[in-house]
Amino acid sequence: MNAGLVIVKLLNFPIDSNCYIIINKLSGNCIIVDPAQGDGESLDIYLVVEKLIPSYIIITHEHFDHISSVEYIRKKHKCKVVASTRCSESIMNSKKNLSVFFDQKGFNCGPADLIINRNDFEIKWQGEVLRFYLTPGHSEGGICFSMGDNLFTGDTILRSLRPIVKLPGGNKKALEKSIQTLLDLFDGQTHIFPGHGETFKLRDLEVNINK
Repeated sequence: MNAGLVIVKLLNFPIDSNCYIIINKLSGNCIIVDPAQGDGESLDIYLVVEKLIPSYIIITHEHFDHISSVEYIRKKHKCKVVASTRCSESIMNSKKNLSVFFDQKGFNCGPADLIINRNDFEIKWQGEVLRFYLTPGHSEGGICFSMGDNLFTGDTILRSLRPIVKLPGGNKKALEKSIQTLLDLFDGQTHIFPGHGETFKLRDLEVNINK
């Protein structure tokens, strides 16, 4: 990865999931991964203070604790939302994104602007190449993506927390297959940026799928 790039982790709320901001320090352009900081105002303040220009919002999967700030940031900064086909469909439905079960009100997002519908889909950004992989299992719409030796896994790969497959759309066999695919593609030195918990190297993964 280019030396001019940095990755900042922000803790989402009210659920403690991870939002990542990939920043090109020279241009100020950035990519936001899984923004779910309430209605998005606090995240917007961060972007303004740091003088960042979002190019893309990437959603690793459709669950509400990874998408609640998507619409606010998309409309405010006019950036493109990237998601899988199934994720794009599910974020438009408060039951499918599970938000209605959290607060009995729920919310919907608009569809993604750029659909990831195959493995090895690529986006070129600021001299870098983002490669995407369809990884269903935790949810039907899961994707992961790599940039250099960094792999953003959403809730597909977590280090010490057991991936959950009991939620609607979860599938244990599909998750096992998705994890094995990533293990086959990436070596142990790959830096994992998960949807919950701390960053770690793939060699330190503890695979323990909740039945």
